[in-house]
Amino acid sequence: DLFEILLFSVLTLAFIEGENFVVVHRQYRSVKSAFSTYVVPEIVDDIVEQGMSTEQKGVLKEVTVLFSDIQDFTQITEELQPEQIITLLNTVFTPVTEQIMHNQGMLDKYIGDEVMAVFNAPIDIPDYRNKSVDAAIGIQTSIQDTNKQLEALGLPPVRLSLGIAAGPVTLGNMGTALRLSYTAVGNTVNLAARMTSLSKIYGQQILITRDLWQNLSDAHKQRFQFIDRVIVKGRSKKTELYGIESVESEPNEYLQTAYIRAFELYGRGDFDQAKKAFSDLVSQYQHQASHCLHLRCMELIEAQPENWNGVYKFGHK
Repeated sequence: DLFEILLFSVLTLAFIEGENFVVVHRQYRSVKSAFSTYVVPEIVDDIVEQGMSTEQKGVLKEVTVLFSDIQDFTQITEELQPEQIITLLNTVFTPVTEQIMHNQGMLDKYIGDEVMAVFNAPIDIPDYRNKSVDAAIGIQTSIQDTNKQLEALGLPPVRLSLGIAAGPVTLGNMGTALRLSYTAVGNTVNLAARMTSLSKIYGQQILITRDLWQNLSDAHKQRFQFIDRVIVKGRSKKTELYGIESVESEPNEYLQTAYIRAFELYGRGDFDQAKKAFSDLVSQYQHQASHCLHLRCMELIEAQPENWNGVYKFGHK
């Protein structure tokens, strides 16, 4: 009769809803298990809402990639015991990871003394370029407190180098059936790693590419100074570099203007005049990028390169 038909329909709907709940809950647990160590819980919830599964076969996505590493790590740890090295790394990694996740970045991996993070993954994050810079500034700002903690533990202080690059990467679960890891690969990852290495050469706490700088907010752009035009090892295209020498200092407009003038001399191949201009900035401001370019001018005066176009090619990583 009609009552039995209605009862059957209600029970059927209830069963279907129950099945759907079980599937969604199972999916949530699966996604949470896969991504909870990479991103904050709110992002995990968004991943579930957007229907992303843990079986990511590979997607191409515009992101920013950040690398952080400890300067002179091998030298610092030569005299330390194994347990002291682990304590030092964990003490440093804690605020680095907190700043990455606070700014909605995805913690990709720890590699020795390095940390790799990706912003705008695994899902779209509004304002991700600025957030990657905010994370980098936050990391460098927190290092003073980190060094106080290390001192209290009887461990040496550290300095961090940070590099960020923007561009496309391939994202997905990579590995084997025995072990998979959600990660990013591609030229942008390699370029971010190069930025981290070059930041030490130029004496910059944070070094980024122009592709990132030109897409930042005006307030974020103003924190950076133009540094150099180079071809990094492993690439054929020019990369323009922008840096922050110290997150504790406000940008000096006169210094930036004087640096650009010195760089114009350098770019034209007037290495003698450029060397003097950079030397003056080193004497007046102890400017680290000027010190690097002063040494570069000495090298180029000796080498007398042909067909100089103002772009320096690095032969090392």
